[in-house]
Amino acid sequence: MTLLELQAAADQVTTVQATDPWKAQMLVLLHFIKELQTPAQLQSVLHTADAHWNLGKGTPLTLETAKSEFWASLNESETDTRLDSHDTRFDRALPYVLEPLGADEDYRSDIGDWFAGVVWDIR
Repeated sequence: MTLLELQAAADQVTTVQATDPWKAQMLVLLHFIKELQTPAQLQSVLHTADAHWNLGKGTPLTLETAKSEFWASLNESETDTRLDSHDTRFDRALPYVLEPLGADEDYRSDIGDWFAGVVWDIR
């Protein structure tokens, strides 16, 4: 997918679910992250993000805590030293859905662009 396709999907979610554009984008990104192989040590972080965005469970602090857990896990496994590998697409994509607060259109566009680069190697 390209940035434009991600944006179009998020626009559809915004309309269909009557939600804000930030949450819609997070839902779209989560959909694609779930298609990647999830490392066992990061399953709980993915579950937290999914519960927050799809089920409305938790608070922004819950996502911030999950983000801290994510970085701690990467530091323990030393994955952060090889994040440019194709095998670490999940590790590189997950932080994008751990941002609790919305952003302006330019920032959402940047995130979509970076996400496409990470997941589909589109640059």
